[in-house]
Amino acid sequence: MKKFLSGFISILLSLTLVWQLCPVTAFAVSDEDLTATWDDGLDGYFLAVSEDVELGNVYRSCPYVRKTLEFFWSQDGDPANRQSDVMVEAVPPEGSPFRYSTEGNSVTIIPDADWLPAEDGYYSEYAVIRLSLGEASFEEAERKRETELYVSMDLQDGDAVFEISDAEDLKWFASLVEQGYTDIGAVLCDDIVLNQNVLDADGRLIPETDSLKTWTPIGSSNAYEGEFDGDGHSISGIYIDTEEWYAGLFGELEGTVKNLRIRDSWIRSGDSAGAAAGWTKGTIVCVSANAYVSAPSAAGGIAGVNDEEISRCFTTGTAELYDANETGENGEAGPVCGTDNGTIESTYYLSEEETDEIEGTEAKSAAQFASGEVCWLLNDGLDEAQFFQDLGEEGDPVPVLDPEHKTVYRGYTSCADAEPVYANEWLEEEPISHWLTWHEETESSCGTQGNTEYWSCEVCGRYFGDADGTEEIEEGSWILPAAAHVLTAHEGQAPTCTEDGSAAYYSCEICGRYFQDEGGLIELGEDQLILPAAAQMMTEFHEKTPSC
Repeated sequence: MKKFLSGFISILLSLTLVWQLCPVTAFAVSDEDLTATWDDGLDGYFLAVSEDVELGNVYRSCPYVRKTLEFFWSQDGDPANRQSDVMVEAVPPEGSPFRYSTEGNSVTIIPDADWLPAEDGYYSEYAVIRLSLGEASFEEAERKRETELYVSMDLQDGDAVFEISDAEDLKWFASLVEQGYTDIGAVLCDDIVLNQNVLDADGRLIPETDSLKTWTPIGSSNAYEGEFDGDGHSISGIYIDTEEWYAGLFGELEGTVKNLRIRDSWIRSGDSAGAAAGWTKGTIVCVSANAYVSAPSAAGGIAGVNDEEISRCFTTGTAELYDANETGENGEAGPVCGTDNGTIESTYYLSEEETDEIEGTEAKSAAQFASGEVCWLLNDGLDEAQFFQDLGEEGDPVPVLDPEHKTVYRGYTSCADAEPVYANEWLEEEPISHWLTWHEETESSCGTQGNTEYWSCEVCGRYFGDADGTEEIEEGSWILPAAAHVLTAHEGQAPTCTEDGSAAYYSCEICGRYFQDEGGLIELGEDQLILPAAAQMMTEFHEKTPSC
């Protein structure tokens, strides 16, 4: 163990920052490198560093573009048993390509966005780290020491992977690809905003563009061959207005772009433009895009030209041609891609009707997006969901890649669901059985309707033509019309003073009922057939005595 004796002895903390793909040695730090005692009344306390360091071991971890280290005191040198934090100040060497940002007891090391490494990809330096106990500055502190922090970067030792947290990181990553490091990987740690409010409410470019920062596509000079993982985060505010070919977040793509949202972006190029890539000979998977894209040839919502694979993506933006000739020789514009020479699977675009004839793409309405249908389709067949969506009036209008949102399930809530529905809770995968009541077949007769055999459900109130409840029928479709009457006409007979007469009527030979008309519409009762006998007209005679 190195100790602080009387006088000054610096401590070398060999914390090597190496950005490579897991699993590689990201930090090699020994117990001696990490701990030391003070020589001024603090014997028995050790200086220790937290964050991705295991004392006495080689710690294997995915590397980072930026690194934050915390310094504190511990009686046993274990980072888990901290007693007191220290104040940290950093003094990098002159001309350092790293930015050292200190706050309290921590120092964050970030490569400068404009810096490119040497041709061999290696760089190292020593930075002075000033530590003081308490809240006083280094100059004012009574108990303080200086140490050196060794920082190195080697881009050639394996496939580098960079964590990208802001626009500066993304710019620096793009510059490395242009320098020739085309196979380095990247993962987003946060949503990246290049510009704000690029599109207006109608999805068109805002009138005033002077304040917008132009984006140079990654892979403009050299096709990108690595893996770019959005990790569910978004890149918004891409603004490109160029006559160059192949424009998008990436220019030419031969690697993979996945798990990424592209939002609020406007892209115009001289040929082959897409939100994710102008020309892809790689893989674009689980990417969503809301962008306005235009080119005279091959403009697409995801990619301008697809020569390999696009799968499980969706677009809600616009892709159009400009200055295209009438013969169509300048190519096509499509909601997903302008020209497809590869494979597209399970990819959807916002439209009330089908406008794209490319196999593997399908139009979905705003209602279908909001219902959760598209989210479920994007996840269908995956072992683990990649897209999520909070459903309901206050929910997400489209799927997102954020697992903090809810999973969408497809199924049935009750027998009332004739078709599958979508919800944020588990549903029955198969249709739910009906509670059916059987209605026996009855024959129709003259004047009386009959019915075919049918079943009705007590729960959902629907009607079916089979006992399994699979053949739904419309209400009343089981009714058999009444048969026609077979009528015989009967002439009427006037009543006499002594005998009843009868009215003229018709009688049915089948049902025996009586009717006033030959169409059998006005039914008569038996008492209505009899006309009562007429009353006798009596003359009164009076006796008269004869006279002379």
